[in-house]
Amino acid sequence: MKTKIVILSCFLIFYTVLLFGQGIIIQPNAYVTIAGGGKLIVSDATNGLLTIKSNSSGTGSLAVDANAASSVSVAANSNVELYLTGSNSGTETDLWHLVSSPISNGVSGTLLADYLLSYDETANSFSYIVPIDVPLTPMRGYEAWAWVSGGKTDVFNGSLNNGSQSFNLTRSWITSGDPLYFPGDNGWNLLGNPYPCAIDFDAVNGWTFGSAQTTVYIWNTSGTYKGQFASHVRGGASANGGSRYIPAEQGFFLHCTAATTVSMDNNVRVHNNQGYYKSATTEPTTNILRLEASGYGYNHETVILFNPDATSSYDNYDALFYNGSAAAPRIYSVVNNDVLSINALPQITNNLRSEERRVGKE
Repeated sequence: MKTKIVILSCFLIFYTVLLFGQGIIIQPNAYVTIAGGGKLIVSDATNGLLTIKSNSSGTGSLAVDANAASSVSVAANSNVELYLTGSNSGTETDLWHLVSSPISNGVSGTLLADYLLSYDETANSFSYIVPIDVPLTPMRGYEAWAWVSGGKTDVFNGSLNNGSQSFNLTRSWITSGDPLYFPGDNGWNLLGNPYPCAIDFDAVNGWTFGSAQTTVYIWNTSGTYKGQFASHVRGGASANGGSRYIPAEQGFFLHCTAATTVSMDNNVRVHNNQGYYKSATTEPTTNILRLEASGYGYNHETVILFNPDATSSYDNYDALFYNGSAAAPRIYSVVNNDVLSINALPQITNNLRSEERRVGKE
């Protein structure tokens, strides 16, 4: 009997029960949504594979909505590809990728022949993962380098993460060092998107942050702001290429003021920038100033904006400055002893007193 493979290369929404006997392939940049109690079933126990493809142009996406009856059932396993740009020339310095597992039973051997590191907040340090059987915990982020010329595709094989996911954040590492290099002193945790689709950091429902601050930080490997941490304030501004959307299999940093738990559920799942079934705020476009420093092939941006709900001190409308590549220029603002990449100040009024603000550039 011939194996029947269904290849999806478009945007589909399923609201009813779907029964596919043998295999489904979601091509790069194709979107599939299971909504309104719909079910995606791949029933062949031998060949029943769900494959989500990835290449240099993008990654396929599978989203399940928050309806309790919506589900995906795969008789065999799901394959989720992860394409990484790489280099083995020894001349690149910015191709470390922050990654995460979209399956519940992922192991380090998935990234075989890559350099793979885990991050420990208690020591503020990365360490290499050498064994191939180390579990890749859902919603934990890792750092990876594909030691190849051009690019490499790794494949996660297992059971897709779905529904509520959570991760415990720590705040243990203490330093009294220069805040330019040790922003916020401690509490930096590396998390990851656990789903095989993008997530919306601004989603009104689905997030629980506890004592974590609501700004996301992602390392840029390419583009205008390569070698910098892109940042986005929830419901607010972005800097250095930051966005409210966190791609599938993407790791990201959050900063917490005390040990806490961060959780998310299917309400935050979207297809890249297609937030058609999520309600969220949009980035401000007025009362905002962007300053940029350039040099040595790098660019770095800082943002100053005015928001009537912000204070003149560091708060949840701001983003801490997170140091990027050593070769890159740095530009930031300083409020009290806090070094910021996004600085939200109270709305200007006729009675506002003139105050000095320092802006640093290196």
